[in-house]
Amino acid sequence: MSRIILIIIGLLCAVITVAGCASQPASTETSKHTPAKDAQILCAEASKLYNDGKFEDALAVLDKTLELNPSYTKALVKKGAVLDDLGRHSEAIAAYKEVLKTKPKFADKLVDEGIALYKAVKYKKALQAYTNAMELGTSSPNVWHNKSITLDRLGRDDKALELCIKVLEIDQANPSAWYGASCIYSIRKDKGNALTSLSHAINLLLHYELKARSNKEFQWLWNDEDFIKTTSNLPEQERRKQEDDIRGVLLRNYMDSGVGKDAPDLIYYIRDTSNGPSRDPNDEFMLRFKDCKNHRVKKVSECICIDYTHWAVQDKTTNETGAVLTVRNIEWINKGEVNAEITQWQGTLHGLYFKFKLQLKEGKWEVGKYLEEKVS
Repeated sequence: MSRIILIIIGLLCAVITVAGCASQPASTETSKHTPAKDAQILCAEASKLYNDGKFEDALAVLDKTLELNPSYTKALVKKGAVLDDLGRHSEAIAAYKEVLKTKPKFADKLVDEGIALYKAVKYKKALQAYTNAMELGTSSPNVWHNKSITLDRLGRDDKALELCIKVLEIDQANPSAWYGASCIYSIRKDKGNALTSLSHAINLLLHYELKARSNKEFQWLWNDEDFIKTTSNLPEQERRKQEDDIRGVLLRNYMDSGVGKDAPDLIYYIRDTSNGPSRDPNDEFMLRFKDCKNHRVKKVSECICIDYTHWAVQDKTTNETGAVLTVRNIEWINKGEVNAEITQWQGTLHGLYFKFKLQLKEGKWEVGKYLEEKVS
């Protein structure tokens, strides 16, 4: 009997012990929040409040976020946007300046944001983005032109022209300001001033000749003899030929000195975006790579991303691994000098971008100074 009682007592103790353990937290580590994680949670909450138009509430939450993580870039950018919407511009700039400490290219990103907002017909927000970028010292050459055109879209063409003239009083070698003025004059159907200003812009940066030939602000002048004369420094046929040469040289240079240097068996798929939507290059262009000894080069085919570490894609037809290369954004400085980007593409979401300066020497294009690298 006493033995049975002892067994029962033992079972009861076990039950009590298990129940006591169950009442304790599973892990102090999993329940503990770090300041960085708490900041992320608060920032997400602030974004929701901002999207709901509750700007003051969003600002209060962002202030708490930045108390936890003062250098949290996403929160600083969002705080700047909230303050702009509240009309507190100087405070917004102060927040953006904090971003610049860790993201020196942030001002240029604001220009890109302004372009996206402009295309979305959100002209007021685009104007604010350009204004912020200028105050933060953007290096983008198009910001003056972009801001002047945005002002014009808002019905403030006098302000737009005044802006360009003010810039040119300080810096007559600003091609973006000259081009902005030419667009405003063209919208006003003032042919003389439009072409004079455009000529100045082109002389400083040949790229604006190409823009004018496709910019709808000049459409009414496209068949005009004086306009054609002003924009004939680089005829279309010659430009296309030169850009084929530029793409070929830059692609070969990249394959010989880039990833291909360490992976000679890598297949390169060539993609062309120079004159419009992305497309396969023509057969004549591909002949430039027939003598490649260290690499196999093909036209692009349908590819899938297979390796995020090595930026690799796979040809769905042959299952061969390779890299998709594209030369894009060829910007003409003058007839003997361009800036161009080459992209190594891994899929629909990610890519490596390298920007180079190329110069025409004794009739041949040569890859010169390396300018910039970014991941998208």
